[in-house]
Amino acid sequence: MADAKAPELKEATPELKEVTPDLKKAFETAAEDVKELPKAPSQDEQLTLYGLFKQANEGDNTKPKPGMFDLKAKYKWEAYEKLKGKAEAQAMKEYIDFVKKLQDKA
Repeated sequence: MADAKAPELKEATPELKEVTPDLKKAFETAAEDVKELPKAPSQDEQLTLYGLFKQANEGDNTKPKPGMFDLKAKYKWEAYEKLKGKAEAQAMKEYIDFVKKLQDKA
């Protein structure tokens, strides 16, 4: 029986842990750029932006879940909550990348 070679795994990009001045500046620029997109992001895209922005600026969500009748607040809370544990620097990087993706899509 021939030795089967295991497929090579791509090394995962390590999560950013430290907010550098360059990253902070790029994040602030992306936050301004998103306001000038030629086409408004979809609701799902807006929720992704919201969650990443909150995680990057405030860290983990500590607020209680809103009531079931306030759907907008509930969806925003869920978008933020699912990022719990993500480093602020990583959230900034993902926000920047997502804004670039939206700009390319426009």
